[in-house]
Amino acid sequence: MSGKDYIPRSDGDFLEWAKVLIAYAAENADRLGLSAALTEELERLLTHFEAEYAKAEDPNRGAADILAKKEARTALETKARSVVRAHLAYGDTVTDDDRKLMGLPLHDKKPTPVPAPHTYPTFEINTGVLRQLTLRFRDHGSSGWAKPEGVHGAEIRWDILSAPTANPDALTHSAFSTRSPHTLVFSGDERGKTVYICLRWENTTGEKGPWGEISSAIVP
Repeated sequence: MSGKDYIPRSDGDFLEWAKVLIAYAAENADRLGLSAALTEELERLLTHFEAEYAKAEDPNRGAADILAKKEARTALETKARSVVRAHLAYGDTVTDDDRKLMGLPLHDKKPTPVPAPHTYPTFEINTGVLRQLTLRFRDHGSSGWAKPEGVHGAEIRWDILSAPTANPDALTHSAFSTRSPHTLVFSGDERGKTVYICLRWENTTGEKGPWGEISSAIVP
């Protein structure tokens, strides 16, 4: 795939891109090698994101609406990337015309294999804005802020818990960020509560590295 990210950054542009991709994929599922269950999951995630996006665009929106939209986008974007990577980017039955019509970049050859990340991110938490925690992350042991070679971004897990945990699986909320910093948004009734956060790298082919240490912060 192209070195430039093919998924639009703005939520509105992303929604329109996802509609085109999923409609085309569903209409041509058999030829593209996509199962009915897979296209139905994409359509369900799209419907959910579209609804949460509409709520977040409402002038009377709250912080919870913004958070719900971000989580819905993350779920849809993660699944879309997975389907593109596994079926559409280099599928034998997928033509360049198909890729153009789905809003995907063209490629000349199979990608060079990228090893799974073997390091993990460390991060700083900024609490300077009410109801927000801003995470600035970098590779463990690095003095700079660049991502390791071959890394696409960081998977972020977090949750509000009444007691500390050493298990990342206990953190039920997730997001994916290709850029540092990344901001988590909370509702007013979550102020003063303790959030536990953990990160791990993911490479350009979707392979994940080890989880880093779990840190915590109080929602300001």
